[in-house]
Amino acid sequence: MTRRNFLEMGALAAAGFALTPFRLQGKTEQVIIIGSGIAGLAAWEALKNEGVDALIIEAGSRVGGRVHTTRELISGKPVELGAAWIHGAENNPLWDRVQKQRLNTKLVRGETEAVFDINGEVLTVAAQANKDKLFEDLLGFLEKRRETLTRDRPLQDLVEEFIQRRKLNARERRRLAHSVESSVTQEYAESPLRLSGKNWNVDEGFQGGDATVLAGLDSLFPRGYRIRLNQTVTKIEHKDDQVVVTTDRDVYQAKTVICTVPLSILKSERIEFVPPLADSKRSAIARLGFGRLEKVILSFPRRFWPDDCDLFGLMGEQRIWSEWFDGGTDSNVPTLIGYAAGQKADSVAGLSEKEAVAMALKELAAIFGEIPEPDVSAVTSWSKNPHIQGAYTAYVVGSGPDDVLELAKPHGTRVMFAGEATAAKAVGTLHGAASSGYRAAMESIALL
Repeated sequence: MTRRNFLEMGALAAAGFALTPFRLQGKTEQVIIIGSGIAGLAAWEALKNEGVDALIIEAGSRVGGRVHTTRELISGKPVELGAAWIHGAENNPLWDRVQKQRLNTKLVRGETEAVFDINGEVLTVAAQANKDKLFEDLLGFLEKRRETLTRDRPLQDLVEEFIQRRKLNARERRRLAHSVESSVTQEYAESPLRLSGKNWNVDEGFQGGDATVLAGLDSLFPRGYRIRLNQTVTKIEHKDDQVVVTTDRDVYQAKTVICTVPLSILKSERIEFVPPLADSKRSAIARLGFGRLEKVILSFPRRFWPDDCDLFGLMGEQRIWSEWFDGGTDSNVPTLIGYAAGQKADSVAGLSEKEAVAMALKELAAIFGEIPEPDVSAVTSWSKNPHIQGAYTAYVVGSGPDDVLELAKPHGTRVMFAGEATAAKAVGTLHGAASSGYRAAMESIALL
């Protein structure tokens, strides 16, 4: 057993988690929750608060799903390998939890951003203002153009329309391309070539910028639940008064089930539903997209990027790691976290970790010149994770909010669905996942 596995198991045991699976031998659970991501944990807590006992079944070896906080990389400080942001600090339901637990946060609003052109020079204030105005104009055009579409089209088609109408020169195109990369592709984990021109950004957000939790997002997890790790659900059978859940190791029975697996797993049809899911739900699953996003984490012996910025961007469509965040401001260890999304994340998935790190260092050196070798490096591989297979839900061409609403409907009367893919107006977000878990818990309680 590795030191990391030992520490993880020790932490789970200390929190009261059951680490060994068992056969139920006829016992019927009140509720079984499939998946221990934010949606599953929120559902469990909502049920607990109503006096309802629930069992969580998790396919992976750890709790958290697409939230993965590690303290193994930077002097024991938390690093988010997966979800990292509370999007919109004002009126966000997760913000209430942060405040209740008195957790320290760091707010990133974007005012301290620097953008480097392909020649390595940082954009001047005037050039940055021009870049921002150009993107604002594009958003205004897209909003009006959305209303005139008779059929859905790729978002990139509409971007090209804007470029042609404005007759943008090469420099303006380059600046606009970076704005689209950082504010669209990075945000929705999908390329404009696939995003829906009608629905790509229809969800509602919160004001107040994006915040990180300095103690780590896993500090938001509730404690005390029963869980079976390393069990992959293969079948969910809905019967008149109960649901039978079959895993690769055991068989369970429950009065109701809350399924919180990622959209990608539903797309793979790895779980057999008996009776089969309704055609309308299967069609919704097929239409919705599932984005890809990967990170590279690099810690250096010294800082070589600007002192006065929390994030910076690298222009140039050939660059894989185009957006970088300062990840060491709270650890005193110079650290950068780079992001690759959509097709660029696909490119990262085809590389070894050594190759991906080398590419990141090459792209940084093209801007900053000679840079030191990193003391620590890591690259995520969410697309290769068999239990996740990507990042989060995106509205691709032909899909929209109605598909999310369809996915959120119960299967029969006793199988509920939760997760960010079922969160109307908030797909792809932590608060959407948490809210969906609460909603599914209330649906379950109504049947008990």
